[in-house]
Amino acid sequence: MFLIAATHRCTEPRGSLERARITATQLSKPTVRHGVSVRLLFLALDTKPEEDEAEGIHVRELAENLASLGHEVDLCVSRESSWTDGRGIKRLCVHPIGGGPPLRELLRVLSEARAFDPQGVYERRFLPRVSACVSLLRNVPSFVEINGLVDEEILLQGRSEQNLMPEALRNRVYSAAFRRMAKVVTVTRNLGQQMRARYRIPESQVAVIENAANNELFRPLEKGECRRLVGIDTDCYWICFEGGLYQWHGVETLVRALPLVRSQNVDAKLLIVGDGPCRNDLEALVHRLGMTDFVVFTGRQPYGRVPIYIGASDLGVGPFTRTRNAKNGSSAMKVYEYVSCGRPVVVSRLPGIEDWVESEALGRLVEPDDAHDLAAKICEVLQDAEFLRDIAIKGPAAVARTHSWSGVSAQLIQLFRGLAG
Repeated sequence: MFLIAATHRCTEPRGSLERARITATQLSKPTVRHGVSVRLLFLALDTKPEEDEAEGIHVRELAENLASLGHEVDLCVSRESSWTDGRGIKRLCVHPIGGGPPLRELLRVLSEARAFDPQGVYERRFLPRVSACVSLLRNVPSFVEINGLVDEEILLQGRSEQNLMPEALRNRVYSAAFRRMAKVVTVTRNLGQQMRARYRIPESQVAVIENAANNELFRPLEKGECRRLVGIDTDCYWICFEGGLYQWHGVETLVRALPLVRSQNVDAKLLIVGDGPCRNDLEALVHRLGMTDFVVFTGRQPYGRVPIYIGASDLGVGPFTRTRNAKNGSSAMKVYEYVSCGRPVVVSRLPGIEDWVESEALGRLVEPDDAHDLAAKICEVLQDAEFLRDIAIKGPAAVARTHSWSGVSAQLIQLFRGLAG
């Protein structure tokens, strides 16, 4: 959530290929100061930011952008992390002190807080026990970011939660920790409502700040050159899904929609960019449906290369399931990234994301878990050449205006200043 615009820039020779080639090279951004600098203790104690998983990307984006805006960021990450230099970004210090016995972890963080003397604490962990303690002992406001309900995600993955504490007592403990927060920040309004109902958090204590895209990295690229770079066919439509292959992302519905799309004489293929626990089942389903020649699984890709795969595609899809998403809503980064790359979207009709897609006219909404509706809307978009052209300009402008990480950064700092001032 506190995911802020990164310092990714492309470095290539001038010429026709310049916009399509993306490297991992990072250049320093000029400092843009927004008022008085803030000292923020950022606790991502379970995270290894060097990994190109969603959580690692989130933490990097936030820490780098806050520092680039002129704020002092002390980032505390997992002791297993190798990302200890913060890529040399000024005003960003990284300390791998998270993990291990809870008391020892807390003592390490308190020691760091004494040395850093923060004006605020932000914790990216569902139970903000460490930031609650720091807030109490240092008398500074603390924030926690909530992206989802952990127990629901554990069940959806078919795992069982190992917790010896009775649920009623656990909820009281969680409630006490959340109430210690200056703000509980959620990425959707529905998720905020779930948190309020479950943990009896006052409405005034919940803030909703949606996710976004790094619109410096995710930008329109020349389609033909992107296809050449990733080695895919150039003479058909490509539908893209990027992200983790988890049950609630609904990729199974997308795979089932593909033969329906092709049955309408639409020469389309599917590019699945990412990996996860559902991959084997998805590959087996592709085989059973006879779609092996029309689906490419790329596996996990470096963050800096993902825009090339989106750029090689004609359409981005977010086929999120009704389970989990209908109740909590959606503010999926992938949707903003597709649009920031100038690609239209077809996404499930869910609270949060549907309002933006509909109000900005960026694509089509479909009923969750409905392969026939998904196929129909994909065909509708792919066969509208004028719409495909318009989105290349309209989409990036919409993201820059309402869902860039630099804009999210400004909202978060404003929220902090409103409480600290």
